[in-house]
Amino acid sequence: MADPKPKSIPTTNIPLANIYPNPWRNFGVSPIDDNHVANLVHSINRNDFFGGVIARRKPGTKNDYEIACGHHRIEACRKAGLKTIDIPVAEMDDDDMICAMADENGSKGAIQSACAVLNDVFAVTKRLAAELLLDNNDLGTIVPRCRAAFSSQKSFEVARGMLNNGNGCGEDIITRYLGEGVPRKSPWPQRAIKAAVATLKASNRLTEIMEELGIEAETPTQKERVTNARKKTVERNPNIFDDRCPSEFSTQKEQTAFFNAVTESSSRKFISREEQLPLAKHIVKEMKGSESYAGPQFITSLVKDYVKQKIRDDPTLTPEEKHKLDYNETHKQMDGDIKQVVNGLRMVTGGCDKIMKKINAHPRLANHALLGEFARKIPQTIKILTEVLNRTDTACFVIERAVANIEDAAVANIQPPSKKQPPSKSSKQNKD
Repeated sequence: MADPKPKSIPTTNIPLANIYPNPWRNFGVSPIDDNHVANLVHSINRNDFFGGVIARRKPGTKNDYEIACGHHRIEACRKAGLKTIDIPVAEMDDDDMICAMADENGSKGAIQSACAVLNDVFAVTKRLAAELLLDNNDLGTIVPRCRAAFSSQKSFEVARGMLNNGNGCGEDIITRYLGEGVPRKSPWPQRAIKAAVATLKASNRLTEIMEELGIEAETPTQKERVTNARKKTVERNPNIFDDRCPSEFSTQKEQTAFFNAVTESSSRKFISREEQLPLAKHIVKEMKGSESYAGPQFITSLVKDYVKQKIRDDPTLTPEEKHKLDYNETHKQMDGDIKQVVNGLRMVTGGCDKIMKKINAHPRLANHALLGEFARKIPQTIKILTEVLNRTDTACFVIERAVANIEDAAVANIQPPSKKQPPSKSSKQNKD
């Protein structure tokens, strides 16, 4: 294939009416963002079309083309009233189309990245499933780009077994495919791919892939293999998540927090699949209007608040049942709050350590105006926090000990106790 870089490929003037989307782009999973298109229209009206699109000739046609990426740009060109555009046309097979799309999405931190990674994982899963279930029985006979997804014949067979059992391909295989055999070269980090795989399973999209492969199957063996895989997929992956929700969130972490919160067993008892999208819209609205938004934990807390309200409003529950369920949900919220505090302490410890290293390298920085008296207490603070964070017996001990000792260390004009000085009152309490 020609190197899919617009700068190295001659452009062709193509009527917009003859341009079609990437056949591996799923608009149900990753819809066009109207706001992004509107911004692009404004830019095109001011600066004209600025490229960023690559295409191939549509298979089986003479004058039609399929773009690998740049769907928002093409839509913006149409809305801006353009009739033709100059874009590079390259020889690209299906694997090239998938990877060019994923590279574009991942490298530019695509608009609505939660949707973009979900779309890319859907495409790769479908592509590899076709190789594993329809065409070949041996790793050595599949196309090189797909072969790179598997580290060995054994991994190839394991992936096929996972598909046959309704578990998809697995994030490891997908990451290797996108990185051409080198996971670290994947445009998407493995944690994002893992979250997307979980979403595909919970939203009926994996079943959709099996149904599409069933249509493509030609031989009796292929049909039987895909039919069995589809049955297992349906059995193992109930349709419990509305995959329109990711388009509401701007980051993968936010989408993952929402997904985990609404699909856990206790939440599913009170939040139906039909309620998830309105809830996602409400949460995003709250996020934008909140001054206390603190990341994914904020989303999880709002979902739990919604569940608790549903419990209080449920006429079928007795007061005792409501109290017990409310306690359980509050307990889970507190788990998250405590973890957030502990993570915050770790960040403080790391920050103090960085400051201390700079002071050690340049002692005069100890007189930095923003440090004040605290400069002398940084080593003690690091020691205390490290001791606290190394204790894993109870979170309560972590928080109580940290708060008591940080207050001791940070109060102005109080020196750290020496060997001759009696320990502070709070120190005695903590030792006790």
